[in-house]
Order: sequence, then C-alpha cells, then structure tokens
Amino acid sequence: MRDVLMSLPLLFVIVTMFYLALRAIGRVWINYRVRLELLERLEDSPDLMDEIPQIRELLENEDYEVTERYPIDFVYTGVFLVILGLICVVFDFLLGTGQIAVGAYWGGVICSGLGFIITLLGLFLRFLSNPVNI
Repeated sequence: MRDVLMSLPLLFVIVTMFYLALRAIGRVWINYRVRLELLERLEDSPDLMDEIPQIRELLENEDYEVTERYPIDFVYTGVFLVILGLICVVFDFLLGTGQIAVGAYWGGVICSGLGFIITLLGLFLRFLSNPVNI
C-alpha cells in the first residue's frame, strides 16, 4: 500500500502531461478542420467572402499563435524542484548519518525526479504550443 501511495504523484504528473498534450493537439486539429471546412464552403459559394468580412481576416491570418497560458510554468517549477532536491542531497552528504540525513537524501531524490519529469512536461508543452510553419 505504501508503494502505491508513493507512486501517486508520479501518476498524477503523467496523467496531467497526457491531458495537456492531447488538449494542445486537439486544439490545433480543430483549428485545422474549421479552416478546411470554411474553404470547402467558400469553394461552393464564393460570395460568402464578400458578405462576411471576418472570413478574409481568418484565412489571411497565417501568424495565428496559441496564446493560452497555463497557471504555472512547468519548466520553472521543475527546475526549482530539481535545485531543491540537489540541495537536499548535498545536505545529506554534509550531515552524514542519522534519520534526518536519510530523510533529506530520499526527499531530495524524489524531489529531483519529479522536478525532472515536470521540466520535461514543460518543454513538451512549449514545443506543442508553438505553431508549425509549413
């Protein structure tokens, strides 16, 4: 049971990473499908372009960027956790032996591991949120 409880934060980070990645991919896919459907409708009736001026702006705007911001920056949070974990590991080596040293060491290792995973998540989300230039 203890092992299951220890792995819950890692499982939470992995689920969050997949959710945010799928959300970013889904947003790009929906944008693509809407533009494609709009072009098909304009192909059938080109007079819609004159009736609705926003269509021209939408189709000519190729510099569309996703301006979504997450409540936290995963890269900075992950780097902070890695630094905090490394400080705990160094504290263990300075302290030597005892329960506090062991707790600091294992806390530092877990903190560094989670920080590394969260940093990778942040870098992955930055990669997904940048528009692709074709």
